[in-house]
Parts: sequence; C-alpha cells; structure tokens
Amino acid sequence: SAIDNDVAMSEAGIMAAVADYEARYIAYRAETIAQTESVRAANFGLHAAYTQAIDRGALPDEAVRRYWQTAMDEGVCPICDAIPDNNADGVRVSEKFNVINHEPIYNPPQHVRCRCSINYVTDLDKVPDDKPGLAAVVEVAA
Repeated sequence: SAIDNDVAMSEAGIMAAVADYEARYIAYRAETIAQTESVRAANFGLHAAYTQAIDRGALPDEAVRRYWQTAMDEGVCPICDAIPDNNADGVRVSEKFNVINHEPIYNPPQHVRCRCSINYVTDLDKVPDDKPGLAAVVEVAA
C-alpha cells in the first residue's frame, strides 16, 4: 500500500515486510519440495514394485499397462494434461510416456508441484494360472 499511495516506509517497516515475505516464501518452498518429492516417491515406489514383480516372473511384462492420470482440475498444466491423450493405450512398465515438446518420462512428477500419478492395470487374462503369489501382487497394487 505504501507504493500505491506513494508513501515512504520507515526502515523498520521495510525490514518487517521483507521478513514477512521471507517467512512466507520459505514456507511455500518447503511445501513445494514436500509435495513434489512425495509424488516422486509414491510413483517411484509403485514403479519399482511392478518392475520387481516382472523381473521375478510373478507378472508377465505384457500383462501390465500404465496410464498417466492427472488431478483432473483447473490446476493441471497443459503438458501433463496432454500426456494421457498422447499415450491413450498406456505404456508397458519398462516404457516411458511420450510428452509433447519434452523428453519422454517414466513417472510423475513432470515438474515441480505436479500432482499426477500412474494407474497400473493388470490384464489377468494374460497372466498364467500357475504363477504362485500373483494374488498377493495384484492385491497390493490395487
């Protein structure tokens, strides 16, 4: 308001405004890091679990498809919003998602504050009946 009203601020007033701005920015930055890294960890963990299940032979690679999911609200960025359409048939666990004008990516986050996730779909018709422990793998993933 001092700028809008062309009123000079005291040095104490300026320092208080700077300290207030700094505190808000530090809190915002901490929230940004926590949110982004939580998305990264959750998506990485799920991807690692499916990769391990495939590597162990518990699931055939061709039985699992991954689908990019956005938060489906006005906060979704145009890059993430286009990823589901660019990969409408999903991708295999070992494949990256195609991203327009960007490098392909395995998992979210695509950017800071990304709220996207991956939906794993297992086609049980492609899974042999003789796979021990498959029910546990599919149950954990669901």
